[in-house]
Amino acid sequence: IELFVRAIPYNYYSLLTIVFVVGMALMGFDYGPMAKHERNAREKGDLFTEGERVANADNAPKGSTRGKVYDLLIPVIVLIVCCVIGMIYVGGFFEGVAMNCLTQGFIAMVPAMLILTFAVTLKTMTGLLGADVYVAGLMQGASTGLTNMLPAIIFLVACFLAFASGTSWGTFGILIPIVTGVFTDPTTGAIVPGAEHLIIIGVSACLAGAVMGDHCSPISDTTIGSALTQEADLGRVVRTRFPNAAVSAA
Repeated sequence: IELFVRAIPYNYYSLLTIVFVVGMALMGFDYGPMAKHERNAREKGDLFTEGERVANADNAPKGSTRGKVYDLLIPVIVLIVCCVIGMIYVGGFFEGVAMNCLTQGFIAMVPAMLILTFAVTLKTMTGLLGADVYVAGLMQGASTGLTNMLPAIIFLVACFLAFASGTSWGTFGILIPIVTGVFTDPTTGAIVPGAEHLIIIGVSACLAGAVMGDHCSPISDTTIGSALTQEADLGRVVRTRFPNAAVSAA
């Protein structure tokens, strides 16, 4: 937890993304493919810009000016209460057969267990190959330029893994054990002398890269969820989102 908290100030991608969101909202400025859609929405009232939705734009539901705070709170509260009661009911709590759900719960956890298993396997394999010892030796004897490039390499690897897998959490599970292993002495488990600060930056690069790749991935649950809630085409969501993410990443 301490390492995670200390890594926050160096998570430049996430911090810059927040700055971009606030700045672009306040200035009303956009670029790339999104600029076309924003301009059409602001000047023409066209929320769909192109495709088959244009023909049905006039029939789109209109917003209401009579909304209150409780209009938001009541559905959320009802959703939470109904979900909890529903899960308890389906689990057989009221029938005294809740123990039957243990096997189903185990099956539901298989993907998470596989991710952790693969992460441990990958970490163990690289350890047996001596990768951590090799990299630790490189860090001690390498030039300052090579050492300073390690976070950038970690960032790019995290971007690629998250984009390909569509999950930032899965990328965390795979890379964080490797990143922390790179900067620690395999014999003592202590941080390699001179790498106390670099391990924080390395973890930050891992977290930032995983989030960036997840933002741009067309198979990410957040990307798909954004497209569904916005009633937008998934491909257009990816194309309009990528330029913003790429600038922050760069």
